[in-house]
Amino acid sequence: MFGDILLLIAAFAVLHAAFSTYEHLSLLKALGRPEGALPVDIIVEALVALVLGTLGATIRTPELREVTWRSEMKKRYVLVYVCNY
Repeated sequence: MFGDILLLIAAFAVLHAAFSTYEHLSLLKALGRPEGALPVDIIVEALVALVLGTLGATIRTPELREVTWRSEMKKRYVLVYVCNY
């Protein structure tokens, strides 16, 4: 549940950072200065969204299963066919 909330917050933060970037570039274009770096707060917001998304996806994943030969053979059985002539 906590991982889902973090993923949702991260998704909204990424969308907000994208919208803020669009607005900033539109403002620069309207002022006649198409070149310019993004403000630090937009960059920080995007990086925080990346960290929250990674953390949320990590928390949300189920526990790993054992994938050794022994664990696979516990689930299987061998049929032995004996031919009696």
